[in-house]
Parts: sequence; C-alpha cells; structure tokens
Amino acid sequence: MKWCSSLSLIMSVLTAATLGWATSAVAQTAPTPTMPAPAITPDVEAALAYPTSSQRFFEEGIARLEEEIQRLDEEKPEPVLTVQPEITEQFED
Repeated sequence: MKWCSSLSLIMSVLTAATLGWATSAVAQTAPTPTMPAPAITPDVEAALAYPTSSQRFFEEGIARLEEEIQRLDEEKPEPVLTVQPEITEQFED
C-alpha cells in the first residue's frame, strides 16, 4: 500500500504544478501595439458605405417585382396599357 500513497502524492504534486502553470499562463496579457491604426481615407470610407449602388438597384427591382406580383394577384387587375378602339380598327383588314 506504500506505492499507492506515493502515487497519490505524485498525482497531487502534478495536479498542483499543472494548475500553477495554467493560472500563470492565463494571467499574462498581450503586448500593446506600438503602431497607430491607419487612417481611413475617403476612398475606403466610400467603398465601405452601405448600401452600395448595386444593392440599391436590386432592392428597387425587388420592390417593383413585389408590386407587380400584387397587381397580378388582384381578381381583375387594372390594365397596364389601354388601346383606343380606333387604333385597333386600323389593323382589322
């Protein structure tokens, strides 16, 4: 049984050493940067602006498509194009 108590002692020492190393590693802080952050130029700021022209284009297209779908879902949609009878008579030959 002597070896069991020795093993227990070794395990206790290893555990204490491991916890000591872990806590010292956690307590370290990162070094502070010595270089200042680069300034944002107007070109970079414009490139990062939201929304971009392409995003506005597609958002407008989606809105128009949704309006058209709603118009077509009506029972009797309002006509998009109205042709006067005199004009259609010209082509009835």
